[in-house]
Amino acid sequence: MDWLAYLLLPVFVGILLFRMRQDKREFEAFKALVSSSDRQRMYKKWLLESFLLFGCSSILSLLLMGQGRLLSSLYSAFSTLISNNFFTLTDNSASEGGSFVSGLLIGAIFGGILLGVVLGILLKKKKPQKPLIVGDVEAFFPRNKAEGFWAALLAINAGFSEELFFRLLLPLLFYLVFKQAILALVLAALLFGLAHFYQGWAGIMITTLLGAAFTVLYLATGNIWLVMLVHALIDLNGLLLQPYLHKRFFQA
Repeated sequence: MDWLAYLLLPVFVGILLFRMRQDKREFEAFKALVSSSDRQRMYKKWLLESFLLFGCSSILSLLLMGQGRLLSSLYSAFSTLISNNFFTLTDNSASEGGSFVSGLLIGAIFGGILLGVVLGILLKKKKPQKPLIVGDVEAFFPRNKAEGFWAALLAINAGFSEELFFRLLLPLLFYLVFKQAILALVLAALLFGLAHFYQGWAGIMITTLLGAAFTVLYLATGNIWLVMLVHALIDLNGLLLQPYLHKRFFQA
């Protein structure tokens, strides 16, 4: 069923391009909302749309193409990159190297969170300052517990649904059409960044870099579920933990 890639790829790329404009308009409207109930309604809308478009459609497409096994293993063309020392790993050291890379990235995430907490405590008595924000995302920060609940679900869903789409489905479709593994991975990572067009160019740049990092982690470990977890933790940190720490320790 690989021929389905020639039908699915233009459809999904077209949908992404359409959503880039739609997300920009919706996010601008979202920033003007005052009512928490209206903000929660938008959280719910984005959550459902993302889950259906990125999560459900990815699983359905993989199953239709007979590629459901990719939920637990690397596609052969991408696993070849590892055996060809694309990440300077040999066949015998791939598992050990993958474990090292995943451990390093997860340790960096938790280390960054811990560092933020420690700095927050040490600087608690100093003059309040704005948190470091890359991209136009501040409006996403929840204003109360109810919004925090939906924001947390958004972050968790992003880790699950976006990784299915941008790390599994899109690279597979690009490869089946163009027959170039590295090109397929690069194009998928670039589209991951462009999908965050509503955050401005800074947001596009940082999410493209994150997409590249997620790709490396996935290829090094062959475990998409680990990448989902890392993605979700990063989003939870940026969307909930860091704003909370700033409000708790820096705001007067």
